[in-house]
Amino acid sequence: MKKLAVMQPYLFPYMGYFQLINSVDEFVLFDNVNFIKRGWINRNNILSGGKAHLFSLPLHKVSQNDLIYEVNISETKDQWLKKFIKTLELSYKSAPNYKDVIDLVTDIIGNDEKNMSLFLGEGLKNICRYLGVNTKFSYASELQNDQGLRGQQKILDLCIKSKADVYVNASGGKELYNREVFLAQGVDLRFIKTMPYEYCQGQSGFVPNLSIIDVLMFCNNAKVSEMLKQIDLEVGQ
Repeated sequence: MKKLAVMQPYLFPYMGYFQLINSVDEFVLFDNVNFIKRGWINRNNILSGGKAHLFSLPLHKVSQNDLIYEVNISETKDQWLKKFIKTLELSYKSAPNYKDVIDLVTDIIGNDEKNMSLFLGEGLKNICRYLGVNTKFSYASELQNDQGLRGQQKILDLCIKSKADVYVNASGGKELYNREVFLAQGVDLRFIKTMPYEYCQGQSGFVPNLSIIDVLMFCNNAKVSEMLKQIDLEVGQ
């Protein structure tokens, strides 16, 4: 039984994103939809000074009308990289896994790929390899040519092309998809429910939903593997 999930590519996303990846056999990067400015595709938060600190990958002349796979990274990325690594050093140099994680992040951001979708996809794959997650990745832009498809029909088409038996979606999509429509195409609809989690961030109080960078800085791979499994797959309505 093949499980599939579909989600836009994101820059060092939070733990819930990797829980979704880990729960399926194939993960489709949904890069043939519109890029959302000031969204989370090229931005995220790390812990700095005890608070969430926003970081953003610079992009080249991006428009709200651009599809994600049409967006390119700015030529200023190398300058940004140096500043970002310095920020990570100042924020996490005392974290238990600093050395390994700073090397991982540097390798990911040092990729010379200019296309944002491919760049983000490679970053996600690298993190999964680091964690021992073996989910297959593919790109919607390579699977789907019909730009006339919308909503759940677009997702169903990806399920059919990928020969998926089960489609797993984030819990926020419950009002968007109809289980009977999926079942009519031989696809079981499920929604991932993630369990609350906390970990020591080297300070009093816990700041939730930060980038996976924060998780990896403070949690070893065995702990992260446990967190990845703290989910339940609920049947769609």
